[in-house]
This record gives sequence, C-alpha cells and structure tokens, in this order.
Amino acid sequence: MPAGEASNMRVPHDAWIIICDGRKALIVQNTGTPESPRFRVAETLRASYHPASHDQGDDRPGRTVQSVGARRSAVEMTDLHDQEERAFLGGAARTFSTLALRQRASALVLVAPPRALAVLRHELGNPVRDLVVAEIPKDLTRHPMADIERILTQG
Repeated sequence: MPAGEASNMRVPHDAWIIICDGRKALIVQNTGTPESPRFRVAETLRASYHPASHDQGDDRPGRTVQSVGARRSAVEMTDLHDQEERAFLGGAARTFSTLALRQRASALVLVAPPRALAVLRHELGNPVRDLVVAEIPKDLTRHPMADIERILTQG
C-alpha cells in the first residue's frame, strides 16, 4: 500500500478514488484512462451537523482528588467533535467496503488528511484494504473535480 505524494500518479481505469475528511466523503470513479483520467462522482456522503466540542461540553474540565493526601488534578475533556469525525469515517469506511465488494472494484486510491487515513486504514476490511493502490495524505474535499484530477495526476 504505497503512501506519499500524488505527482505523476497513474490512476487505473475504473479505479475508485475515495476523497474524504471527517465531515464529507466522495466516491469518485476514473471513467477515463490512466493517461487521460476523467473523474466522475459516484456518491457523496456527509456527516450530520454537530456543533464544536466547546459548544457541547462543560465550560471547565472536571477535577479529581487523590485517594491518599489532598492532591487534586484536572481531568482532560472529551473531544466530542473528534469522536463524531471518527464515527463518520468509520461509517464511511463500511459504506466503501460494502460498495467496493458489491461492485467488484479493481483498485482504490485513498485521499484524506493523515489522521483520517489512519481511521480509514483501521476500519476498512481486509479484502478492501488489499485493493488500495495508493494513499494520498491531503485534504481535497473542498476542491473542484478538475483541480482534484490535476493534483492527483500531474502533481
């Protein structure tokens, strides 16, 4: 599973390109050739709205008292926003896996920020993980498709 920069990448015909972050995922298919790619969006997944962590939780972290002595320490706040992003990526990975197996995908290219790539790697099933031909650690979800084609194939 090669990882790294996308310069001069040759995306196989009919390969799926999974472009995602913690809130949006695009399933794109190369309907062109490796030399002249043509990306077509097959499906878009979006996370439901969730407010920022500081809007969801308490205003101050909790405190704890040691069982021996009078020492007190702060308890780290749960990052609810991060939990929601991980849950979305896990659900998206399950959707990718189901679709890839049902439609017999030949190759997958994962494009996501590094933390999202780690979650996807963990959540994709073994048969689908074996289809991954490249991982690109970039956030391209907000780019137009023409820019994504250029970035992935010409660097």
